[in-house]
Amino acid sequence: MKRITPEWITSLKENEIFVFGCRNSGRHFDGASCFALDHFGAIMGQREGRQGQSYAIPTIGGTIDKKELKESVARFTEYAAEHPELTFLVTPVGCGGGGWRPWMVAPMFRNASKLENVYLPLEFLKKAEGYQREAAYYTKKGKIDSAKTYTRYADSAMDNYKTQMRYASQADEKAAQYLRWAADALSKH
Repeated sequence: MKRITPEWITSLKENEIFVFGCRNSGRHFDGASCFALDHFGAIMGQREGRQGQSYAIPTIGGTIDKKELKESVARFTEYAAEHPELTFLVTPVGCGGGGWRPWMVAPMFRNASKLENVYLPLEFLKKAEGYQREAAYYTKKGKIDSAKTYTRYADSAMDNYKTQMRYASQADEKAAQYLRWAADALSKH
């Protein structure tokens, strides 16, 4: 089973690290970076790397382009590989205020996804939409072999996504059941 970052992170275990996107300047004013600053030890002005129980990846501002973001993700992956005792909970890095789309960022985490201690957001599993766009592009260009390859990638990503959605749905049903039990117990008192 894929390792999925919880949708809402409000606390961390001692060995967990909150991975977030931030401004190139390291000014953690909003979104996940502000939350990391307030709750997990992020340091104002530090643009990249480990900070308390968090890890920053710059995604917006200044010279941040796809190449630079990819290099930052590679450095994160190297750090995570060097620290198997830690669990890294990656948020949808860059997909909020950074303006990136999950299908653009998800492939950058391909090597990180192979590490047992890295959890990725469900949005990154939705990268199938990006593969579908590539397939359409190559179809229009008459490059059928490339289009078929991206179609296979999209199908595989969709299968993974559907499996994760099934798990999420089961978790939602279980949570609703617990809430009903709690409401019943409270009504009896």
